[in-house]
Amino acid sequence: MISRTLHRPRHIGRRIRSRRGALLLLVLITGTIICTISLAALVVQSIHLDQGTQQIDSVRSRWSARSGISAATQQISGQTTWRSSKTPGTWQNNVQLDGTRWSVTASDPTDSSFSDDSTDPVLLRSNATLGDAIQKSAATYLSESSVRQPCLFLVCANDDLTMENATVEGSGWIGCRDQVSVSGTNSIRADVMSGRSFSASGIQHRQITSSEIEAVPAFADFADIAALGTTVTASQIPTASAANTETILNRDFGRGDVGWSIQPSGTLDTYSSGGVSDSSCAEISNRSSSSCGLCYDVTGILRNGLSTRVSAAVLPEWYSTPFEFSLVVTTTNGTTTASWTSSSVAPGWFYWNYQTITATLTPTWTGRLTSAILKIRTNGSGSAGIQPFLVDNVSVRITSAPSGKAIYRTVVSPATNPFGVTSNSQGIYVLDMNGADLVISDCMIVGTLIIRNADTVTVGNGPVQWRPAKPGLPSLIVDGNVVLSTTRVALTERELGTNFNPTGTPDENGIQESNLNDSYRSWIRGLVYASGDLSFSGDVRLQGCALAGDDLIFEQRVTLSRLPEMLTIPRTGTHRSDTFLRETTGVVREFD
Repeated sequence: MISRTLHRPRHIGRRIRSRRGALLLLVLITGTIICTISLAALVVQSIHLDQGTQQIDSVRSRWSARSGISAATQQISGQTTWRSSKTPGTWQNNVQLDGTRWSVTASDPTDSSFSDDSTDPVLLRSNATLGDAIQKSAATYLSESSVRQPCLFLVCANDDLTMENATVEGSGWIGCRDQVSVSGTNSIRADVMSGRSFSASGIQHRQITSSEIEAVPAFADFADIAALGTTVTASQIPTASAANTETILNRDFGRGDVGWSIQPSGTLDTYSSGGVSDSSCAEISNRSSSSCGLCYDVTGILRNGLSTRVSAAVLPEWYSTPFEFSLVVTTTNGTTTASWTSSSVAPGWFYWNYQTITATLTPTWTGRLTSAILKIRTNGSGSAGIQPFLVDNVSVRITSAPSGKAIYRTVVSPATNPFGVTSNSQGIYVLDMNGADLVISDCMIVGTLIIRNADTVTVGNGPVQWRPAKPGLPSLIVDGNVVLSTTRVALTERELGTNFNPTGTPDENGIQESNLNDSYRSWIRGLVYASGDLSFSGDVRLQGCALAGDDLIFEQRVTLSRLPEMLTIPRTGTHRSDTFLRETTGVVREFD
């Protein structure tokens, strides 16, 4: 019994060994888990480190890309010639900055050229890299700057302002940096500002004296526009030739008495036969005096100082008598008459003995033209002077032309020009006058004329319709004196024998055609600049701004109004020198 109690049973030993194995297995499993967690922590830490590095690289490359945009902007901001000196493409390539590398390309999103249109935007794209990080930035820019003070005036002069028997209307300011002087009777319904003290009658709106006014731009300040133009040499500028075209619209009375009248009294009848070669004719009867005659309004036809050839087939009904042609011209300075009397014309009746009388008259006048009347009458005495007479085939032709170089009875536009040069897509033509004068009259201009080396450029002695081809461009820039003497008579294709809206040059309504049925109001729109004196001496409508490098002179009648679009595009001539580029679209970032 005692020997049994000293030995352990076998099954108890097996139970102890089993418990030891389970414990070892548990230790192994626990160790594996701990190792796995530790390894995972190391992996996570490595990933976080990589992500942090990539994020830092991304941020650094992002700002590097923005720096590329800023550097490219700095190259052109404040400069006036970059559009001609730079071309689309890569502007900076593989530039190193704080470990990053960036490149910048520039383009014109509207076409492939910077120099063809200064209104086009600029698209800058910058690409920066650092390690595996790639960042791209892009921005669209437009030029922007503040407007020069003189361009905020309707008209502004560097020196004196003179007003002589002038009527000026304008909602805005007229300015001069020196003194104001007046003579005669003036009616100035606009605000006037001067650099010196003055007291002048006839100024009906506000007056500010002794004011600081900035200098008017110099001719050289418009070089950025001239660089976009097509050069025209002095030899390529034409001299005017006489048009010699018929200007009477109902010369044979085929449309009855349309356009005709009797002055001061009498009876006008028209017939469908009885004229020359059995055509229509007119009869003038019941005249109270020899001064009563057949009249036609030629206000839009006559030109001061230009020869005018008139003719008519006439026939007195009762007695032999001479006939008189007269051009009765009324201006603000009075009435003048250019007249001519024919030899005696024998009487007759319908179909018989018509005699064509012809004269060349040269009307001249001073002041603003208000009317011009052609009159045909008998010039006899007694019964011969007041008898009835017949008229047919009346003709009025301008047989001379402005002397010297002239843009006359023609069209200037991006599609056509009278100079024989390649047309300019923006309608900008740079004329070198070589010291000569230039006359611009009876024409349609859809473009910009920049005139160098001129003495005096005269715009007028007839109607002119003028606007730049693209909004924001000026109309006329002259290195010399400018005289604006346009009239308010219509620019009439039939009277001037010129089509003013041919193919390629639509009018303001977008119409282009080949007939001669149109008439256009006479006005100038845009900026007009003269480095010398600027004179208003006609009946001028100007919508925009006029600047004089020297004196400003108002005579006769001027109507002024603003044109905000003239200042929408920054130019050296119209905007301050601190021109910069304004970001218009915001920066776009692309992540690769």
